[in-house]
Amino acid sequence: TNLLGFAIGQGLTPSVSKGRWGNFGPGFWRTLLALNKHGKDLWAHLIADSVIENFDEFVETLVHLFSWWSEVIRPRDPNEKVGPQGFGQDRIVTIDEELFYTIYFENVVTATAPAQEVNVVDYLDPDLDWRTFDVTEIAFGDRVIAVQEGTDQFYTQATIPDYRIGVEKDWWVDVTVQLDYQTGEVNWDFRTLDPDTGELPDDPLAGFLPPNDATGRGEGHMVFSIHPRPDLANGTVITNRATIVFDTEEAIVTNEVWNTIGEPLLSLYLPLVLRNR
Repeated sequence: TNLLGFAIGQGLTPSVSKGRWGNFGPGFWRTLLALNKHGKDLWAHLIADSVIENFDEFVETLVHLFSWWSEVIRPRDPNEKVGPQGFGQDRIVTIDEELFYTIYFENVVTATAPAQEVNVVDYLDPDLDWRTFDVTEIAFGDRVIAVQEGTDQFYTQATIPDYRIGVEKDWWVDVTVQLDYQTGEVNWDFRTLDPDTGELPDDPLAGFLPPNDATGRGEGHMVFSIHPRPDLANGTVITNRATIVFDTEEAIVTNEVWNTIGEPLLSLYLPLVLRNR
Protein backbone atom coordinates (compact mmCIF):
# COMPACT_ATOMS: atom_id res chain seq x y z
CA THR A 1 0.00 0.00 0.00
CA ASN A 2 2.84 2.42 0.80
CA LEU A 3 4.54 1.68 -2.52
CA LEU A 4 1.30 2.23 -4.44
CA GLY A 5 0.60 5.46 -2.59
CA PHE A 6 4.13 6.72 -3.32
CA ALA A 7 3.84 5.80 -7.00
CA ILE A 8 0.51 7.57 -7.43
CA GLY A 9 1.93 10.62 -5.67
CA GLN A 10 4.80 10.70 -8.16
CA GLY A 11 2.45 10.60 -11.16
CA LEU A 12 2.77 6.87 -11.88
CA THR A 13 -0.64 5.55 -12.93
CA PRO A 14 -1.83 2.83 -15.32
CA SER A 15 -2.06 5.37 -18.14
CA VAL A 16 1.52 6.59 -17.79
CA SER A 17 3.78 5.73 -20.72
CA LYS A 18 6.20 8.63 -20.95
CA GLY A 19 7.44 11.48 -18.77
CA ARG A 20 9.94 11.03 -15.96
CA TRP A 21 8.97 7.34 -15.57
CA GLY A 22 9.51 6.66 -19.29
CA ASN A 23 8.67 3.34 -20.94
CA PHE A 24 9.40 1.62 -17.65
CA GLY A 25 6.31 3.18 -16.04
CA PRO A 26 3.55 0.76 -17.11
CA GLY A 27 5.60 -2.33 -16.28
CA PHE A 28 6.52 -0.92 -12.91
CA TRP A 29 2.87 -0.15 -12.21
CA ARG A 30 1.81 -3.71 -12.97
CA THR A 31 4.60 -4.98 -10.76
CA LEU A 32 3.50 -2.81 -7.84
CA LEU A 33 -0.05 -4.10 -8.16
CA ALA A 34 1.15 -7.71 -8.16
CA LEU A 35 3.55 -7.18 -5.28
CA ASN A 36 0.86 -5.47 -3.29
CA LYS A 37 -1.43 -8.47 -3.81
CA HIS A 38 0.89 -11.48 -3.83
CA GLY A 39 4.08 -10.45 -2.09
CA LYS A 40 7.69 -9.87 -3.05
CA ASP A 41 8.28 -13.44 -4.33
CA LEU A 42 6.81 -12.41 -7.69
CA TRP A 43 9.38 -9.65 -8.14
CA ALA A 44 11.81 -11.32 -10.54
CA HIS A 45 9.19 -12.91 -12.77
CA LEU A 46 7.07 -9.80 -13.20
CA ILE A 47 9.67 -7.07 -13.58
CA ALA A 48 12.57 -8.77 -15.35
CA ASP A 49 11.40 -8.29 -18.94
CA SER A 50 10.41 -4.67 -18.40
CA VAL A 51 13.77 -3.85 -16.80
CA ILE A 52 15.86 -5.56 -19.46
CA GLU A 53 13.98 -3.87 -22.28
CA ASN A 54 14.31 -0.41 -20.74
CA PHE A 55 17.35 -0.77 -18.50
CA ASP A 56 18.64 2.82 -18.82
CA GLU A 57 15.25 4.18 -17.85
CA PHE A 58 15.08 1.67 -15.00
CA VAL A 59 18.33 3.08 -13.59
CA GLU A 60 17.05 6.64 -14.02
CA THR A 61 13.87 5.68 -12.18
CA LEU A 62 15.86 4.20 -9.27
CA VAL A 63 17.93 7.39 -9.00
CA HIS A 64 14.69 9.37 -8.92
CA LEU A 65 13.40 7.16 -6.10
CA PHE A 66 16.69 7.49 -4.19
CA SER A 67 16.44 11.29 -4.42
CA TRP A 68 13.02 11.16 -2.75
CA TRP A 69 14.23 8.73 -0.07
CA SER A 70 17.10 11.17 0.62
CA GLU A 71 14.81 13.98 1.75
CA VAL A 72 15.36 15.03 5.34
CA ILE A 73 12.14 14.84 7.39
CA ARG A 74 12.85 15.29 11.07
CA PRO A 75 12.63 17.79 13.91
CA ARG A 76 15.37 20.39 14.11
CA ASP A 77 17.29 22.36 16.68
CA PRO A 78 17.67 26.15 16.41
CA ASN A 79 20.74 27.41 14.59
CA GLU A 80 21.69 24.34 12.61
CA LYS A 81 22.72 23.17 9.16
CA VAL A 82 20.77 20.51 7.23
CA GLY A 83 22.03 18.81 4.06
CA PRO A 84 21.21 15.84 1.87
CA GLN A 85 20.54 12.66 3.80
CA GLY A 86 22.14 10.64 1.02
CA PHE A 87 21.87 6.89 0.69
CA GLY A 88 23.05 4.39 3.28
CA GLN A 89 25.40 4.85 6.20
CA ASP A 90 27.93 6.65 3.98
CA ARG A 91 25.26 9.19 2.96
CA ILE A 92 26.02 8.59 -0.72
CA VAL A 93 25.17 11.21 -3.33
CA THR A 94 25.94 11.01 -7.04
CA ILE A 95 28.45 13.16 -8.91
CA ASP A 96 25.73 14.86 -10.96
CA GLU A 97 23.28 15.39 -8.11
CA GLU A 98 22.10 18.86 -7.11
CA LEU A 99 22.71 19.18 -3.37
CA PHE A 100 20.41 21.33 -1.23
CA TYR A 101 21.51 22.86 2.07
CA THR A 102 19.42 24.77 4.62
CA ILE A 103 20.74 26.94 7.44
CA TYR A 104 18.31 27.67 10.27
CA PHE A 105 18.73 30.50 12.76
CA GLU A 106 16.57 31.52 15.71
CA ASN A 107 16.44 34.29 18.28
CA VAL A 108 15.36 32.05 21.14
CA VAL A 109 12.28 32.62 23.29
CA THR A 110 14.40 33.56 26.30
CA ALA A 111 16.23 36.38 24.47
CA THR A 112 15.75 39.80 26.05
CA ALA A 113 15.92 41.83 22.83
CA PRO A 114 15.40 41.40 19.10
CA ALA A 115 18.32 40.91 16.75
CA GLN A 116 19.01 43.96 14.62
CA GLU A 117 21.70 42.21 12.62
CA VAL A 118 22.33 38.58 11.74
CA ASN A 119 25.37 37.41 9.81
CA VAL A 120 25.65 33.85 8.53
CA VAL A 121 28.85 32.57 6.95
CA ASP A 122 28.92 29.30 5.04
CA TYR A 123 32.26 27.73 4.17
CA LEU A 124 31.83 25.80 0.93
CA ASP A 125 33.84 22.60 0.64
CA PRO A 126 36.55 22.84 -2.09
CA ASP A 127 35.08 19.65 -3.58
CA LEU A 128 31.88 21.52 -4.39
CA ASP A 129 31.61 23.30 -7.74
CA TRP A 130 31.31 26.89 -6.53
CA ARG A 131 30.23 28.02 -10.01
CA THR A 132 26.93 26.16 -9.51
CA PHE A 133 26.03 27.90 -6.22
CA ASP A 134 22.40 29.03 -6.35
CA VAL A 135 20.37 30.83 -3.67
CA THR A 136 16.88 29.28 -3.68
CA GLU A 137 15.11 30.70 -0.60
CA ILE A 138 15.51 33.32 2.13
CA ALA A 139 12.98 33.74 4.93
CA PHE A 140 12.52 35.23 8.39
CA GLY A 141 9.40 35.39 10.53
CA ASP A 142 6.40 35.20 8.23
CA ARG A 143 8.25 36.77 5.31
CA VAL A 144 9.74 34.87 2.38
CA ILE A 145 12.09 36.86 0.16
CA ALA A 146 11.64 36.24 -3.56
CA VAL A 147 14.87 35.01 -5.14
CA GLN A 148 15.31 34.64 -8.88
CA GLU A 149 16.56 31.26 -10.09
CA GLY A 150 20.27 31.17 -10.85
CA THR A 151 21.20 33.76 -8.19
CA ASP A 152 24.72 33.62 -6.73
CA GLN A 153 24.87 37.23 -5.46
CA PHE A 154 21.81 38.93 -4.01
CA TYR A 155 20.55 42.17 -2.47
CA THR A 156 17.11 43.41 -1.54
CA GLN A 157 15.53 45.76 0.96
CA ALA A 158 12.28 44.76 2.67
CA THR A 159 9.98 46.96 4.73
CA ILE A 160 8.52 45.43 7.89
CA PRO A 161 6.27 46.75 10.67
CA ASP A 162 7.46 46.87 14.24
CA TYR A 163 6.56 43.65 16.06
CA ARG A 164 5.40 45.45 19.21
CA ILE A 165 1.76 46.26 19.82
CA GLY A 166 1.24 50.01 19.91
CA VAL A 167 4.49 50.91 18.08
CA GLU A 168 3.49 52.48 14.76
CA LYS A 169 6.75 52.41 12.85
CA ASP A 170 8.16 50.57 9.86
CA TRP A 171 11.75 49.40 9.52
CA TRP A 172 13.92 48.48 6.58
CA VAL A 173 15.72 45.16 6.42
CA ASP A 174 18.69 44.94 4.07
CA VAL A 175 19.35 41.37 2.91
CA THR A 176 22.63 40.64 1.17
CA VAL A 177 24.23 37.42 -0.09
CA GLN A 178 27.80 37.42 -1.40
CA LEU A 179 29.95 34.50 -2.55
CA ASP A 180 33.70 34.99 -2.64
CA TYR A 181 34.82 32.80 -5.54
CA GLN A 182 38.43 32.96 -4.33
CA THR A 183 37.74 31.44 -0.90
CA GLY A 184 34.34 29.74 -1.24
CA GLU A 185 33.00 31.81 1.66
CA VAL A 186 29.32 32.80 1.45
CA ASN A 187 28.13 35.72 3.57
CA TRP A 188 24.44 36.24 4.31
CA ASP A 189 23.69 39.57 6.02
CA PHE A 190 20.41 40.76 7.52
CA ARG A 191 20.47 44.36 8.79
CA THR A 192 17.67 46.41 10.35
CA LEU A 193 17.71 50.09 9.35
CA ASP A 194 15.75 53.12 10.49
CA PRO A 195 14.21 54.74 7.38
CA ASP A 196 14.64 58.15 9.00
CA THR A 197 18.42 57.81 9.33
CA GLY A 198 19.49 54.89 7.14
CA GLU A 199 21.34 53.55 10.16
CA LEU A 200 20.75 50.86 12.78
CA PRO A 201 17.85 51.77 15.11
CA ASP A 202 18.70 53.68 18.28
CA ASP A 203 15.86 51.83 19.99
CA PRO A 204 17.42 48.67 21.50
CA LEU A 205 14.04 46.90 21.38
CA ALA A 206 13.67 47.40 17.63
CA GLY A 207 14.90 44.72 15.23
CA PHE A 208 13.81 42.45 12.42
CA LEU A 209 14.10 39.23 14.47
CA PRO A 210 12.33 39.47 17.85
CA PRO A 211 12.51 36.75 20.51
CA ASN A 212 10.72 33.72 19.16
CA ASP A 213 7.21 32.65 20.08
CA ALA A 214 4.60 30.16 18.90
CA THR A 215 4.17 32.07 15.63
CA GLY A 216 7.81 31.51 14.63
CA ARG A 217 8.47 35.25 14.46
CA GLY A 218 12.02 34.79 15.73
CA GLU A 219 13.05 32.16 13.15
CA GLY A 220 14.76 32.45 9.81
CA HIS A 221 16.44 30.26 7.25
CA MET A 222 18.17 30.27 3.91
CA VAL A 223 18.41 27.53 1.30
CA PHE A 224 20.97 27.08 -1.44
CA SER A 225 21.84 24.41 -3.95
CA ILE A 226 25.19 23.43 -5.41
CA HIS A 227 26.71 20.55 -7.38
CA PRO A 228 29.80 18.48 -6.59
CA ARG A 229 32.83 19.08 -8.79
CA PRO A 230 32.51 16.88 -11.88
CA ASP A 231 36.03 15.45 -11.54
CA LEU A 232 35.62 13.90 -8.08
CA ALA A 233 36.41 10.25 -7.49
CA ASN A 234 33.95 7.94 -5.79
CA GLY A 235 34.61 7.89 -2.07
CA THR A 236 35.27 11.65 -1.82
CA VAL A 237 33.70 13.06 1.35
CA ILE A 238 32.10 16.52 1.15
CA THR A 239 31.65 18.44 4.40
CA ASN A 240 29.88 21.71 5.12
CA ARG A 241 29.14 23.91 8.12
CA ALA A 242 28.26 27.52 8.90
CA THR A 243 28.58 30.15 11.62
CA ILE A 244 25.80 32.45 12.82
CA VAL A 245 26.30 35.78 14.62
CA PHE A 246 23.48 37.77 16.25
CA ASP A 247 24.44 41.43 16.54
CA THR A 248 27.74 41.50 18.48
CA GLU A 249 27.34 38.14 20.22
CA GLU A 250 29.81 35.28 19.86
CA ALA A 251 29.56 33.20 16.71
CA ILE A 252 27.43 30.05 16.88
CA VAL A 253 28.98 27.18 14.93
CA THR A 254 26.45 24.85 13.35
CA ASN A 255 26.75 21.11 13.14
CA GLU A 256 28.77 19.69 10.24
CA VAL A 257 26.90 17.95 7.42
CA TRP A 258 28.65 15.48 5.14
CA ASN A 259 28.11 13.19 2.17
CA THR A 260 30.15 10.69 0.19
CA ILE A 261 30.38 10.74 -3.60
CA GLY A 262 29.36 7.39 -5.09
CA GLU A 263 26.77 5.46 -7.05
CA PRO A 264 23.70 3.62 -5.77
CA LEU A 265 24.64 -0.03 -5.36
CA LEU A 266 22.20 -1.32 -7.95
CA SER A 267 23.43 -4.87 -7.49
CA LEU A 268 21.80 -4.88 -4.07
CA TYR A 269 18.43 -4.10 -5.61
CA LEU A 270 18.44 -5.90 -8.96
CA PRO A 271 16.88 -9.33 -8.61
CA LEU A 272 19.24 -12.25 -8.98
CA VAL A 273 17.56 -13.30 -12.23
CA LEU A 274 18.63 -10.02 -13.84
CA ARG A 275 22.24 -10.19 -12.73
CA ASN A 276 22.59 -13.75 -14.05
CA ARG A 277 21.14 -13.09 -17.50
